[in-house]
Amino acid sequence: MSAQPRSHSAADEMGPLLQRLGVRKEQITDGPLAVHSPISGECVARLQTTSASAATDAIDKAHAAFLEWRKVPAPRRGELVRLLGEERKQISGGSLRSKRARSRAKASAKCRK
Repeated sequence: MSAQPRSHSAADEMGPLLQRLGVRKEQITDGPLAVHSPISGECVARLQTTSASAATDAIDKAHAAFLEWRKVPAPRRGELVRLLGEERKQISGGSLRSKRARSRAKASAKCRK
């Protein structure tokens, strides 16, 4: 008897990873702004609104972080991306990639019709 493949949404798969990175669950689930996956169209998060000044502060902080990040040699940046990918695979069981492939195959089939 073969095991049924588990069906996970992108939100279910990314939630634990985001939480391990310090993103609180309520930051991605309790807001009025829906975020949709470009792959499947499913709602993957619900974000809060913010004020213009808070957005400006966040953008300034992100820009400062980028200026530091670009000083890190490319091989070290790539290593971090690889480690994040491995972390995601451990949490999700690697099923997100196969879901993307299925979604792309469906989209390709629709385009050919």
